[in-house]
Parts: sequence; structure tokens; C-alpha cells
Amino acid sequence: MLLTLLLGCAGSSADVPGTVDSGTALACVLEPARSEVDFGTPTLEGLTEPVERSLTLRNRGSGACEVQASVDQGVFSFAAASDWGIAAGAEMVLPLRYAPRAGGVDQGTLGLRSNDLDAPSQSVMLTGTALAPV
Repeated sequence: MLLTLLLGCAGSSADVPGTVDSGTALACVLEPARSEVDFGTPTLEGLTEPVERSLTLRNRGSGACEVQASVDQGVFSFAAASDWGIAAGAEMVLPLRYAPRAGGVDQGTLGLRSNDLDAPSQSVMLTGTALAPV
């Protein structure tokens, strides 16, 4: 199952979207705070809610970031509204969830695609090790 969330933010004070008065294009510089999110080792017995972690995404650029996020493994997901934005110089917190179905190691990837010209595609490793009941 592939989950997708579109994150976007419009914004320029200039008459032409995406430019400043000098005609210089605004740039998105997307920076995830970490390259890996570890959900630890939850025990399946009594686990009624997903394990939650968060990932901060920063826009170090001078223009708004438009970001599409997806996860490639069904035990991982993100919990976010459908209309998120990252303005220039701002950050957002992306809530992540891990809902293991069986004991063992789970690995997945959070994919981030954006209008960042230098890094339009980035990934964050997701890991968790569920302990089966004894």
C-alpha cells in the first residue's frame, strides 16, 4: 500500500509567483532533520495503538517548498492533514506511525519529492523491531 500526501505552500510577495522583485527565482531547499527514524522495539502483546514518532522537515531556501511524501511499507504511515505547506525559512513536523503486524524487523522508506532543484528526491529510512508475545 502506497500512501501519498501532497505538501504545498504558495507564496511570493512579487507580482509573478516564484520570483522576487529583482527577477531572481525563489528556491526551495528541503532538509529532513534526520536520515533515519527508529521506532524502537515495541511488544506486540497489548499494543493497541501505533507507535508514533515525528520528523521535522525544514525549508532552508528563499522560496516555498512543494513536497510529496510517500511510504513504501504498509506497517509505516504518516498522520497529517492533506494540506500542508513549508514556507521559506519555515519547518513542519510530519507525524509518523508504526503499526507492526507480526514479530520481527520492519524496514521501509519515507520518500520525499519536492521542487528542491539540488535534491528533488530524498529518502528517510524507517525501522522498527516488533517483539512477539512469549
